[in-house]
Amino acid sequence: MRKIAYECLIEVICKDGYANLLMRQKLKNQNSEVKGFVTDVVYGTLRNFMLLRYQWQTMITRKVDEKIAILIDMTLYQIFFTKHAEYAVVNESVALAKERYGVKVAGFVNRILRKCCDQGLIYSDDLDEIKRLSIECSIPEWILKLWRAHYGNEEMENIARDSLHQAESAARVNTLVTTVDEVLKNNAFKKGNLSPLAVLCKGNVLLSDEFKNGKIVIQDEGSQMIAYMMNLEKGMNVLDACSAPGTKTTMMAALMNNVGHILATDLYVHRLKLVQEGAKAAKVTIVETKEMDACRAHEILKGKSFDRILLDVPCSGLGVLKRKPDIKLRINMESLDEIILLQRNILESCTQLLKKGGIFVYSTCTLNKKENERQIQDFLKRHPEFELLQEQTIFPTNYKSDGFYMAQCKKIM
Repeated sequence: MRKIAYECLIEVICKDGYANLLMRQKLKNQNSEVKGFVTDVVYGTLRNFMLLRYQWQTMITRKVDEKIAILIDMTLYQIFFTKHAEYAVVNESVALAKERYGVKVAGFVNRILRKCCDQGLIYSDDLDEIKRLSIECSIPEWILKLWRAHYGNEEMENIARDSLHQAESAARVNTLVTTVDEVLKNNAFKKGNLSPLAVLCKGNVLLSDEFKNGKIVIQDEGSQMIAYMMNLEKGMNVLDACSAPGTKTTMMAALMNNVGHILATDLYVHRLKLVQEGAKAAKVTIVETKEMDACRAHEILKGKSFDRILLDVPCSGLGVLKRKPDIKLRINMESLDEIILLQRNILESCTQLLKKGGIFVYSTCTLNKKENERQIQDFLKRHPEFELLQEQTIFPTNYKSDGFYMAQCKKIM
């Protein structure tokens, strides 16, 4: 089990792999015990990455190979944050080091781990609040400063500390198949905190009959609110321009009672397969998929028009750090400029296809006003033919959901 977790972490940290995709692949044929252990160790190590590294950095005088450092980090996570026996965890990690890297490395790993066990878990005593919080919550300082500038000191700390928690297991009741009351008859589910169709799940929801029979769809509560903002009606023609993996697509179809047409597009064919599979599982029949660059939608779909357009655009993902902690290792300030330009180009292209009187919803799963409020403000300055009807930011701490931003705009001219 530890070998699988270790291999996943190496792929994520050294090769920029995506934790959720890697584990889906590596755990496909494993039992629930292995899946649970690997998921906890991988996500737990990533959530606490900077804090774990902080435990032993002062003990060394030379740079340590990253793969060996990862082995030390994941071992310390198990020692300090799980109930596994300390001696057993250390012994297994030292044995793994010996097997992979030889006796000398194994001895080094053993010494570091023993010293960390003796000193216990330590936190930063830096007087600078940002630096201290950065280490405690394993979030780069520049992200904390961005949140403080945009949302204030208290919200910054709330978001940061919330990112250390395990994400709540939420799902949406598929109203094309069943009702909320029917699903809640199973004691494994309870009513959600935000969305009327949300249920919170105890245990592994993927093993439930409700999931296997298409009665529920795995979807965060905050994400569900985006489809509600579309103000959908039966018979509408809808464009979902960045649709994969398709959870919002199938929710929109359900809100339309599976009557009308949804064109679900994405840049990559393999991602559109996820939309197709999701639609089939949810008993949705009104979705058509198309490979398309959303930045060229007005050219590719020239002559077509839509009653509603959903622009759930690519973003920095700062609202989903507890669900995707590897984002903290991957995101940087330079990449934000590229993301913001991409979002602008998608807005410019896709909104040309909206009918007069129609509504588009722009949404992200990030907490960054440059990608959210300011992106919409800039768009409206350039396009007086649109007006903002409403916008909302859902913070992860509000409803124990992920963080989202959504804006509803109408074409008035």
